[in-house]
Amino acid sequence: MKNGIQTGLWILMLIALPMVLLAGLWREPLSAGEDDILYYYPLRVQAGEALSRGDWPMTDSLTAGGMAVLGDPQSAVLFPTTWLFAVLSGRLAYSLSIFVAFATAGVGMWLYLRRVGLSRPAAGFGSIAFILGGFFVAHRVHLSMIQTAAFFPWGLWCFELLRKNCGLRNAECGLKDIHDGASLDNPHSAIRKPQFFQAFLAMVPVFSLTVLAGHWPAMIQMSLVWGAYFLFRVRPLGWGLLTTALAGVLVVGITAPQWSATLDVMRQATRAKIPYAVAGENSYFPVSAMLWLFPFLFGSRWPNLYPQKWWGPWHLCETLGYVGLITLVLAIATAWRFQRRAKNQSAIPMGQVRNPQSAITRTWSWLCVGTFVFMLGYYVPTYWLIYKLPVLGIVRCPSRMILALGCGLATLAAVGVHLLITGEEPARELGLSVRRACRRRLPIVMIALLIGLAVSAILLGWIWPDAYPWPMNGSWRDVIRAVLPYSPAVWIPLVLVVLTSTSVWYWLRNPARNWPMLIALLVVDLATVAPFVDAPSSRGPGPSDPEISPAADWLRKHAPNDEFYRVWGLGDPYGRRQAELLLPRTNVIQKIPSISTYGPFQTAGHVEVLGFKIYGTNSDWRGLLRRPDQLADYHVRYILAEAESQYDQYLREAESNLKLPYSPVASLPAVYPDDPDIRIYENVYQIPASAPAKTPPQIGFTAGAHRPGWWLARGTLPAAGGYVLALTGGIVVRLRRNFRKTSRRAAG
Repeated sequence: MKNGIQTGLWILMLIALPMVLLAGLWREPLSAGEDDILYYYPLRVQAGEALSRGDWPMTDSLTAGGMAVLGDPQSAVLFPTTWLFAVLSGRLAYSLSIFVAFATAGVGMWLYLRRVGLSRPAAGFGSIAFILGGFFVAHRVHLSMIQTAAFFPWGLWCFELLRKNCGLRNAECGLKDIHDGASLDNPHSAIRKPQFFQAFLAMVPVFSLTVLAGHWPAMIQMSLVWGAYFLFRVRPLGWGLLTTALAGVLVVGITAPQWSATLDVMRQATRAKIPYAVAGENSYFPVSAMLWLFPFLFGSRWPNLYPQKWWGPWHLCETLGYVGLITLVLAIATAWRFQRRAKNQSAIPMGQVRNPQSAITRTWSWLCVGTFVFMLGYYVPTYWLIYKLPVLGIVRCPSRMILALGCGLATLAAVGVHLLITGEEPARELGLSVRRACRRRLPIVMIALLIGLAVSAILLGWIWPDAYPWPMNGSWRDVIRAVLPYSPAVWIPLVLVVLTSTSVWYWLRNPARNWPMLIALLVVDLATVAPFVDAPSSRGPGPSDPEISPAADWLRKHAPNDEFYRVWGLGDPYGRRQAELLLPRTNVIQKIPSISTYGPFQTAGHVEVLGFKIYGTNSDWRGLLRRPDQLADYHVRYILAEAESQYDQYLREAESNLKLPYSPVASLPAVYPDDPDIRIYENVYQIPASAPAKTPPQIGFTAGAHRPGWWLARGTLPAAGGYVLALTGGIVVRLRRNFRKTSRRAAG
């Protein structure tokens, strides 16, 4: 009973801690102002509205003339938390979805670390470091990604169920079998027998939810690590493979509606084949390793406690791997001590048993090295071989393998905590290593990095005085401002070094009794990072609200209500003034159809005919504006642009000099006073006097032949990509083709 209460309290803490440290997400879950506003939030709001009406959200007719919803796995239509959007307000449902992902990851990590034989304090330490480390905190801007990644430790736990696990301290470990259910609280237990049936029952929902969570690139990267972990750990291997294969067959059947619809959409999507430069996009620039010690050294997207603008490679959500200074020290010290101990195994007396934690330490030491090399992407020549492999060749952003690296560091650190608390070998040597690292080595390394960065900035400033070349986003002046002692990005980590050294000294005096000090140190450390990642200060500017758009209000009042039309928002960065310019997919929230799109499943025809990129920008916007009749074919009647921008200037010149029929019909004040007005131009070619369009015309290149698939639903309704849902047998329906070939011009 006591053990159950202690376990329950730990799990409650893992669920509540993200809700407290990230309390700002209750008020504004879209504070990052990037993919959350442009993609994930509109998709889920749209899906929730359809589900609340009793319809399946199959297509999005408001974006690019027609886009798949169910076929886009990141819509996560079949994932449980998406259904919250059908019964709750969009923002509350989005907040709950984020915190459910954190809770899922935390509970899964706890179960995994307990399964490998770690004590409760050690498992709690590792779980906190994992869920509040860099990956989950930084990638909350990508909801489907953290929902998928939350099942990573659950997969590891499933594999541990397949393992004949010697995980506990007993002199006879490995010499006799005992009953299942061994635990650390029973000092006489030694071996857990493989639990094949339990593993099978666990793997089916875990892997099914991983598929339905929606971020398939993350799932593919997770599968690589799962596969390596499986080969390292699962014994007996044959029975483990059989159990996993049987579970996989059932998972494929359960998730068939999702993968069938997605594979059909992939056949016509531009992401079905990508060049090497795109595949390696967001490779982990080696300099970003400094963020493991100084998480805000490169600035941030929004000014807050860390006010400096971002000047580093790419941006924080793709490079942050911070898991806490004490976690990093413990992980490295644990791996180092076990490696040294392995070299001296011949000196261990006959009959003495190898530490049961050596296997898990060795496994994660190798996996950490492998995942870090993978993260480097095209900065190492071996990534070309990965690009040539099937499936892996279309997976972008190798830096996102930082998920596995963070999990590995948290696990290694948790092993170290367990050894020091229980006194198992090599506890004495490990304690000395940790103490020396915190007192001397860590401060010296951090100060040396700052000095080296400052010197490098001055030297490189002679070569690039104005701006560093790609992939950096700043100049040498930004570097100097970042490393000055009064910068919060510097003095806060240095204060944490002192706090870490003091706390570790106190903890190591009696690790078994003083472990709460270690947990408190970790929470304080991570609390200096988690609330400030892509979170603007309440006193400063922040991202625009996707549900506030003066342009949408004007159009609803002044546009003809008996005529279908589309808009085209012109803007520079795809993450700026989304709702004001009705950029995709904020236009979906406003119920205003747009000619452009946002998301990975853009059709090749949309690129070839209109020149749009998947980020909503256009590669030849001037050329397209010179063809108002072509825009008229697609019923583009209104064009939005920032006042005095290059787009506004060109539209004025097009009207006067090029004699093109664009005329400004409104100049709307900006939502934020410091921003320029939004101008709305009318494409007069879009006014057909004889037969105005009252229904959305189909754009021909979005309809194509797909392989029929299966789906479970009730009723008959239009489906994606030219499908029609036909009811058969009351429960099972078949997606069948129902389209006619059209040209690449408008079919309407």
